[in-house]
Amino acid sequence: MKTTKGFLIICQGNPIYGEMAYNLAVTLRATGNHFPICLVYNDSAISRLSKEQHNFFTDKILMDEHFINIRLKLPEITPYDYTLALDCDLLWLNKDAGELFNILDSIDFTVENFGYINTNGETDGDNEYLHWANFEDIENAYPIEGRLYKCCNSFILFKKSEKVNELFKLWAEIQSQPKCKYIEWCNSCPDEFSLNIALNLLKLEPHKSRWRVGKWLLGDATYFPISHHAKDYYAINAGGNIKTRRDIEYYNLTAQAAFDKLNLPFNFKLKSKRDHIKERIKM
Repeated sequence: MKTTKGFLIICQGNPIYGEMAYNLAVTLRATGNHFPICLVYNDSAISRLSKEQHNFFTDKILMDEHFINIRLKLPEITPYDYTLALDCDLLWLNKDAGELFNILDSIDFTVENFGYINTNGETDGDNEYLHWANFEDIENAYPIEGRLYKCCNSFILFKKSEKVNELFKLWAEIQSQPKCKYIEWCNSCPDEFSLNIALNLLKLEPHKSRWRVGKWLLGDATYFPISHHAKDYYAINAGGNIKTRRDIEYYNLTAQAAFDKLNLPFNFKLKSKRDHIKERIKM
């Protein structure tokens, strides 16, 4: 039986997320990625999408839950054997996603990450990302040993397996009852905090330390041409609360090129979430 492979995008709440999910789907198709796209959505998130725009999603699953709760159920939700779960605020560049799915021929799970800190003092990475809690507090609260990764859940690659089911079960347990103080995000415990710990406790690791799949737009003083980033990254990442004028221009130029390739109007320009989403205003 042929292994099914596909993308999964979670899209909940504000219509901005539906707009970005559609932009992502268009860039996936414009760059020749033929794999099916599953949208996990609620009605408010897709309220601005037309019937024609809905057609860019091969499969659609209606779920009205917090996006973190949905992420913790990915193995039971996904219709595919091999799944690449993507944040909706990405745009795909020119690389073939088949290269990523091939990774799952030899492993069960991997995730974008910014390196790790080892309990023996070894480090691989920098201060570009965080564990969402003090490392010593995590050590005191959990029996961690070895590498504690700094995962970024914008890219989660997994296949259906018992090992993955075990990981997601423990991930959900840690998420529901954190045992140490953490840095709150969107009025919740960040799910990256709990994934980091679950991977360590199960002696699992991403297939590669500092596996950077997306180029973050973080108000950089200068940007290389899109073609330059396409050599090193699969996508650009417009996550975060505030986007600078340069971030917005770079995102819009990237999206416009994909829409032009498919002869489609580009209607959904990037917006800073803090300006449009109530719960983000004070962040």
